[in-house]
Amino acid sequence: MTDIHSEESGELLAPPEIRRKALEMLHSRGHRALNDVEKMLGWEGMTDRRMAKQLGITKSQLRYMMFRDEMQKKAKKRRVAKKEARNIEFTTYTSNKLKFTISFPADWRVTTDMLQTESYGITLEQIYTAFQNVFPNSGVSLEDYKRESSAKEAYQRLLEKERYKVVSFKEFKKAYVRDRKQAYRLFFEKLLQTSSDEKVEVLASEELSTMEAYNRLMEDPETFLVSFPEFKVQYERDLQRHRQSKENRAELAQMVLGLFGASLPNSEDYPGVEVTKLKFTKPMAALDLYELDKLPAEQVPMGSRPSKGVDVDGFHGVKYYYLLNTGERIELRGMPKFFNVYLAENDEGWIISCSCKQEVFNNYKPV
Repeated sequence: MTDIHSEESGELLAPPEIRRKALEMLHSRGHRALNDVEKMLGWEGMTDRRMAKQLGITKSQLRYMMFRDEMQKKAKKRRVAKKEARNIEFTTYTSNKLKFTISFPADWRVTTDMLQTESYGITLEQIYTAFQNVFPNSGVSLEDYKRESSAKEAYQRLLEKERYKVVSFKEFKKAYVRDRKQAYRLFFEKLLQTSSDEKVEVLASEELSTMEAYNRLMEDPETFLVSFPEFKVQYERDLQRHRQSKENRAELAQMVLGLFGASLPNSEDYPGVEVTKLKFTKPMAALDLYELDKLPAEQVPMGSRPSKGVDVDGFHGVKYYYLLNTGERIELRGMPKFFNVYLAENDEGWIISCSCKQEVFNNYKPV
């Protein structure tokens, strides 16, 4: 049979009969047929893009076939949420201090409506307090926060923390006597990083006593972390990003004219809205305001700024969806999710921030 190629990339298409059977399986069983389809195509663990090419369909078509049921359920939930939102009774509130009017569900309550009468310089203590509010379990003292540790000190602290996680010598010895490979796997299982089978093979092939094997692992920093030169480059990059973020937050704080907040009291979903009014010290577009307000990447597990903006009462703004990592040990779906809108015109700016728990975001999004 003559091989058939996709027009776009020159990649081989599967024979027609295999394609037909594979598509039938995906259509009827969705993602549950994935392993069987991979075997039919002769390659396990293949990417969605490659599988789609071999089946002669687009990647989006493939994903729809695999997750059609889940997508349809989510679409139904979104339709229900929109319908329910249309039946919610809203109330209109005018802030005489901030000079704006807003509508929100009638059972929500205003929590903040204040004017910042004068610009102020934000102190490091205030930044630290804000940091503690976001990361209550960080364990970082004010003195530690003030002191920007050297890369060497940070590397050593992280190294000691990782060493503390490994199995005891007694556990390692017991496994080492039976099976060296299993002992090394046991050692690496406790660490954040895992060891490849190839590395385990190399280590197990060396004739070392149990004590020598254990001590060598414990004494080599690269057992636990990347090399110090690699760490130092990333550390200094992160440090610079944190400094810039602090400077941005301080600059933003100096421009705040007033704050407004409303939320649904006594709700475990924590739905609410906050509005910040700003007076710019220099010309600024909505995108600039977004960049100034954006949190560092490690605090945002997921974030998306749609290229298409949003219009609010004649303002054209930037919208931004993101999850906030609060530093607590909670699942991703339990983290707060935000929908922010940034607006700017002349010397005036607004940040409208709506939020609730990630797991119920689609319920509140229409509101």
